[in-house]
Amino acid sequence: MSQELPVKPIDTLTLGRENKGFRMLLNSGWEYEKGLGAEGQGARHPVATRLKHDRLALGAAGTSKKLVTHTFEEIEKSRAKPIAKSDRRVPLNADDYRKKAEKERMDRVRMMIYMKK
Repeated sequence: MSQELPVKPIDTLTLGRENKGFRMLLNSGWEYEKGLGAEGQGARHPVATRLKHDRLALGAAGTSKKLVTHTFEEIEKSRAKPIAKSDRRVPLNADDYRKKAEKERMDRVRMMIYMKK
């Protein structure tokens, strides 16, 4: 007769020990096995999130069932990916900065003229 060992369910929505919030909770006396709150009765896991792919307002009718579409591991993987060259900010030189400021000024002037009509 074999004795089965109790198996803990896998926590899919956990924060790693390198997470700043996780460390802050530990430093303030929180224990991983207990929930938040004075008696450990509160939430134990972060709020589940999902990526929003539609253009409906939050809470609008017609939204389908809520599914968790990304977990801690997936977020960490995406954070490890290098930023695409097109997404990087390029510092402006003085001439480009002046041109950008002038364009923004002209846009504001056009907007003020439009609003006075």
